Amino acid sequence: MTTQTNTPSKATKFVEYLLTLRNDTSARAALRNGDQQVLAHRALPYLAPWYYKESELDAATLFASVIASNSTIGHAPGVPLGRALYRAVTAGVLSERVVSSRLVTVQRQPLPLAHRTLKGPFASLDRTRSASLDWNSVWLMYRDWDQDNLDKQRKTRRRVLLDFYGSAPEPG
Repeated sequence: MTTQTNTPSKATKFVEYLLTLRNDTSARAALRNGDQQVLAHRALPYLAPWYYKESELDAATLFASVIASNSTIGHAPGVPLGRALYRAVTAGVLSERVVSSRLVTVQRQPLPLAHRTLKGPFASLDRTRSASLDWNSVWLMYRDWDQDNLDKQRKTRRRVLLDFYGSAPEPG
């Protein structure tokens, strides 16, 4: 019989690490600007220890920018981005039409454009100062967004839509 351990995955440890860096002013500033190509190199000292493959580095840099830019969004396992956005819509913080439009728009965008499209909804969640989401699932979404496996890429992109619309109560 093998003993199972509950050791966190590398992805979980990476997210935890980035969440702790939100308390470090200089790290947060370097990571926040990681989505600007001219300033992205400033984030590398914080990301390099994770030895991400070159193919994951752009996603890691953009994801780190999202975490650093939205420092009041808490971590709540099991609350994916789509569900967090739906909660903000039902609380009157966001417009359903605007969120829906952005979630549909990002379906055909590569990660850098999708990241820019989603900056507004993330910022709105951050402004509530009470929003929480599962940052691990957001990292996996970013990491797999431009996946070479087209089926996995499609499922990753569609998941945010399904989580948003699937959070609504069943009609009837």
